[in-house]
Amino acid sequence: MPKIQPGAAERGNVIAHELGLPRSIVTNTMRKMKEAGLIAAARPVAPTLYSRDVARILLALCAPLPVNAPFVQHKLGSLVRLSGDGAVNAETELTDLLDESAGLVAGDIDFRKGEILISSDAAFMVVSGERAGGTVVNRTYRAETDLPGMRRIVQITLPALHRIAQQLL
Repeated sequence: MPKIQPGAAERGNVIAHELGLPRSIVTNTMRKMKEAGLIAAARPVAPTLYSRDVARILLALCAPLPVNAPFVQHKLGSLVRLSGDGAVNAETELTDLLDESAGLVAGDIDFRKGEILISSDAAFMVVSGERAGGTVVNRTYRAETDLPGMRRIVQITLPALHRIAQQLL
């Protein structure tokens, strides 16, 4: 039997709870992303949520204000891989991690420990964790040009990412 997709309100609740963010920030960010056409929107029934949509929402939540979410999501999603064996850019890396965590694709990342660090100001993303065999995983994504300053770093633990994927995908 197929999994029943949660509605839009439940999606926001799951993300807000797992990341420890106010629900209003998550809801407003998702609304701005829908208005920009970056995630699917429909009424009266919420459309199917795909891992790329969740990845875009997570990147957009790094914005200091929801109004900046589409710009920040685009900037962070296009970060290129500098080191490690991950995907070609940050958005695809998060999408792949969500797919693996939800069991949609095979993989060997241990989602019980590890973290993702993202900075929208300095424009970088680092994935740190372990494979099932204990091998360390370090994947670094950064802008092609160095951007000055770093005022904010967002941390998403791999266990929280796993719970989000399990509940939403």
